[in-house]
Amino acid sequence: MSLIHIMYNEPVEFSAYYGFSSHKKDSAKYVMSPEDLNVFLNSLEDNGELILIIKTLQSLWQRENGTLLLTAFPSINDFIDITTKLNNAPIELMNMVKQWKEDGACEVNIDFVQNMSLI
Repeated sequence: MSLIHIMYNEPVEFSAYYGFSSHKKDSAKYVMSPEDLNVFLNSLEDNGELILIIKTLQSLWQRENGTLLLTAFPSINDFIDITTKLNNAPIELMNMVKQWKEDGACEVNIDFVQNMSLI
């Protein structure tokens, strides 16, 4: 999958993943607006870091209502290392990710709505 398969006009959910044995389903999520998503992805691209998303982007999940998702799941360390270099990463998201790391998260799940018109 690639970024052409995501819906750019839909919010994106960021959540923590703590591993199979201690997954915390109720941990906080960060929802990024479509406008902020475009800024975020452009910033990653401008810094040559889109690999953060593309490397792990897969069709793994769907929402309870049946909406298909594409999920990227970079390591939490890679996410922090790359996004702290960006000038415009949302502060609230960065604070949440740092808290997730302190709580033992190993990955950041990034759920995009899948663009079904390309399938």
